[in-house]
Amino acid sequence: MPKLTEELKNAINDNSFKNQQDIAKWFKKKGRNINQSSISRALQKINALKRINIHGEIEYKIPTDYNNKNALENLSFLIKEIANNEVMIVVKTESGSASVISELIDKQHNEKILSTLAGENTVLIIPVSVKFINDIVSDLDNLIYHWEDKKSEDK
Repeated sequence: MPKLTEELKNAINDNSFKNQQDIAKWFKKKGRNINQSSISRALQKINALKRINIHGEIEYKIPTDYNNKNALENLSFLIKEIANNEVMIVVKTESGSASVISELIDKQHNEKILSTLAGENTVLIIPVSVKFINDIVSDLDNLIYHWEDKKSEDK
């Protein structure tokens, strides 16, 4: 792992960063000028995710076991609603968590999904074809309900 990604991984494990600007400031205090695009690439390489901490603040964290289904299972409580029309699917999330949910949906590599686009609290899912909309909604529902069933069994 290159030096920047290793340093960033250690920094995230030892600190709380709300955004990439906070990370850049941390590096600057350490005497390194790192631009936003380098930070963004390094965050992707180390699989850093934004999550909401116990104080309700968004921060970067690195999952210890980066299994996408486990990550989605742990974050399913952030999904408020899944809705669709004839051309797209919308996932409503808790404020600030859409990018995390979008990233995790993308990492499922569902061949019926062309792309996702995240805002602050909404994920737009664009299907490869409109004929797959019901299948995608069903796939998402099954994942969420499976997570909820599994959580009940684990208690």
